[in-house]
Amino acid sequence: MNVELKANKKEIQRLTRTFKVNQLKIKKNFFEKKNGVVSCKLNSKNVDFLISELYKKVNKKLNGITKNLIVCAVGGYGRKQLAPYSDIDLLFIHNDFDNNDKLEKSIQFILYPLWDLGFNVGHATRSIKQASEFSKKDHTVRTSMLDARLICGSKTHFKKVIKVFKKDVTKKSKSFFKEKILERERKLLDINFNFIRNEPDIKQSAGSIRDINLISWGLKIFCIVQNSEEEEFLTKNEKKKLTRSLNFFLTIRCFLHYLSNRSNDKLSFDYQKMIADRIQRKSLKGVNSNVEILMNKYFYHTRSTKSFTQIVIKIIYEYIANKAHKISNKININVNNYSFVEDFIENFHRGKISIFYQRILFEKINLIPQSFFVSKKFLRFFKKSLVSSNKKETLLLLNDLGIISKVIPDFSKIVSQTQFDRFHSLTVDQHTLRAINILKDIKLNPKKKGYALAGKIFKKKFDKKPLFYATLLHDIAKGRGGKHESLGSAISKKILKTLHEDEATIKKVSWLVENHFLLSEYAFKKDIQDYSVIKKITSKIKNIRELDSLYLLTVADISAVDQGIWNDWKAMLLEEIYQKCEEEILKPPEFETLNKKINKVKKSVFMTSKISNKKINDFSKITYPNFWLLQTPKTIAFQIEKFFQGIEKKKDFNFSIIKKEKIIELTIVTNDRPKLFLDIISIFVSEKVSVLEARIFTLDDNSVIDTFKISLDGSDYLEKKEIESKIDKLKIKLENFGNDKFLDINNDLLLQKNIHQKIEISLDNTTSSTYSILVVVTNNRPRLLYDISKILIKNELIISTAKISTNGDFIEDSFYLRNKFGFKLRDGEFSDNLIKEIKLSLTKVPENVF
Repeated sequence: MNVELKANKKEIQRLTRTFKVNQLKIKKNFFEKKNGVVSCKLNSKNVDFLISELYKKVNKKLNGITKNLIVCAVGGYGRKQLAPYSDIDLLFIHNDFDNNDKLEKSIQFILYPLWDLGFNVGHATRSIKQASEFSKKDHTVRTSMLDARLICGSKTHFKKVIKVFKKDVTKKSKSFFKEKILERERKLLDINFNFIRNEPDIKQSAGSIRDINLISWGLKIFCIVQNSEEEEFLTKNEKKKLTRSLNFFLTIRCFLHYLSNRSNDKLSFDYQKMIADRIQRKSLKGVNSNVEILMNKYFYHTRSTKSFTQIVIKIIYEYIANKAHKISNKININVNNYSFVEDFIENFHRGKISIFYQRILFEKINLIPQSFFVSKKFLRFFKKSLVSSNKKETLLLLNDLGIISKVIPDFSKIVSQTQFDRFHSLTVDQHTLRAINILKDIKLNPKKKGYALAGKIFKKKFDKKPLFYATLLHDIAKGRGGKHESLGSAISKKILKTLHEDEATIKKVSWLVENHFLLSEYAFKKDIQDYSVIKKITSKIKNIRELDSLYLLTVADISAVDQGIWNDWKAMLLEEIYQKCEEEILKPPEFETLNKKINKVKKSVFMTSKISNKKINDFSKITYPNFWLLQTPKTIAFQIEKFFQGIEKKKDFNFSIIKKEKIIELTIVTNDRPKLFLDIISIFVSEKVSVLEARIFTLDDNSVIDTFKISLDGSDYLEKKEIESKIDKLKIKLENFGNDKFLDINNDLLLQKNIHQKIEISLDNTTSSTYSILVVVTNNRPRLLYDISKILIKNELIISTAKISTNGDFIEDSFYLRNKFGFKLRDGEFSDNLIKEIKLSLTKVPENVF
């Protein structure tokens, strides 16, 4: 029997018009009140209205449908958390319809207007019996039933469905909730390496909406099992915290949907600014921008939610698993009696971390005065957790519970403190604790790949306590303006006095905090083959113990920034600068003339190769001193043997590519000419090659030896065959280059979006005794090195060395320069004009900056 269910077009139009008017009112109300919970409830209510009206019309046309068909909201819509462009999930449950065509037409009558309005509608149709059967087989279906809410139809039938569902949940409560917990853990692992935490997913990231959903599901399962109300489990304070966090997340989510006019859960940098400017008042002149204030709030709420979720789901699971009959939300603890905290500490050391005590501390921590946390007994526990304990989760839990901030009140200022760039994708406290755990990893695994030298140093017998303190406090002044290392050094002295540390420890820690950038600044941005650079850095390091501690702190600090920041190149540079500093500190060389230094290098070349003394001396006649002083003897020997026959080049154009792990060493020997360096860089741009270091050695016969350390963009994610293919393409380009086939650089730049524009240019005439060092810090983009080099060459400057350090959004290029007469650049009009010209070239694309 065919059923005709023709919709009255005018009636449907009237309904959808009313619906759209309501949508606009909800949107206006949201932008005025900025309340996500209210807005989502109103959106849910508006969809309820539309579906109910459509349902009434179906019932009118097919009398008695209410006895046979119920419509339920499930998912976020069922929870009344419907964001403006979220999917609408519906469950149609029928009571054995005698006419399938009638059932199908009835459902279509409800769905079509929703589709016409542009909604993505997920829907399922089941009989009462099927609803029960599907729920038993699939935990995803079972989850949707937890959130099921009747929109229209028979309440009796709905209650019948829910009764059967609850009976099934009671039987499988333990496995059901465990699967929900494992599902969440798998999701967090899945997204960990696929999103930037400073651009979080407001729905799925750790501590966000999905964790609150998990608590809600756990409580519903628990209440089904116990036949009780949710109100009996959570305290008023816990409910208040959760509600506040949920409202914050839903408010951000509604902003994302409205501002992008689509379903959008990624809080990317551009939307952060748009939302922050709407939520915050214009920030006063000070350190933090509106965006930083917004993101600090975001990380405060995610941290609080994540911590509470970890605690409460364990308690719920424990009660469900043990079939406990009663659970109380009363946390009756006398905050003037700290025995429970002492019990917690004792259990902590034994590896028995009571979840009950964790819940109490999470609830009551602010009521316990700081004096307790700096008592001798508690400080012994804290210091042991910091320095001696190998358990990585210890400090993380103490931070989540707010204990570290109680011991060190200044630490609370960096909790949830964002570092507003792609380089630091963790908050300051997360980064700090990760750095400490990396030290513990090195201690436990001294031969770990990439950390061999760090492991060797850590095995030395010296007091590690100052190192761990310095790691804990190295960023303590972040977000306060000025140089945080200098301010942090002063703050660390005050903190350590309250922790009853001796003056010797305080002095060591404050020195490490103040100098925690020292090794990385020189290793990544200065030419460490230049002896005057090593002399300068070692003038600040008194002994090997300071060097050892500073090296370990530097390694931990860089490794804790984010995935991929610590790499073979940085490990190699830091190891090299450590060895040079160690040699200088242990055995400072006596004053040597230039000729004596060069002769020592020549001797080393002779001893480590098959090159005769005559050939070395003959070759030296066409070289300048820096050829010998700024390279290792091994590199010099390779160049002479590979590219020269006597003092003559074997070829007019020759090159060598050597791959070492993820770093490629390229050496080019050819005749010098104007713009040679630029033409080589153009090949790198075309092949998406990143330059890490470049050196240019001009010889007296107009030959030039250019050496490059390069890496392939995205090499971490490439297969071995893909890497080999890219190297082969690079070789072909170089061979064509040798045949005078040059590349034109396309002026169209493919630019990434940057958080904010940064241009800092300085000229350093003090670090090196023979070169001026031009330092350019700016937003990273393709052909940046090419554009800056072009300006330098145009101004007749000789580039001896270029070092490139990439830090997320920003790149720092350091150029070792001399003028055409071989002298340093003088401060004055020429230098000022050079800096202005470079700045002008870097300000062409402000539209990519938020």
